[in-house]
Amino acid sequence: MILKSSVTQRGSSARGKATKCHSLYIAQLQRVVAFYYKQESDAQGWIKDAEKLKVVLAALQERKETARRLANVLARIEQCDIPTSTP
Repeated sequence: MILKSSVTQRGSSARGKATKCHSLYIAQLQRVVAFYYKQESDAQGWIKDAEKLKVVLAALQERKETARRLANVLARIEQCDIPTSTP
């Protein structure tokens, strides 16, 4: 019984650390999304060729969406307390 208790405590501690890591990743991903927004407005001032601008804005939009989706997945994992690894 004592062994089971210590394993449970270790698992709980690991989840706490994972949750903290998720929060840090989420914050960084939010910063990345904000950076991409700035890059979009900068690109509109720098790039005069309409076709090149269209390509750049599409790439930035895709990157923003990817970062936003990853942040959402991490937030859901954090809220549900889903184990991120096996003990």
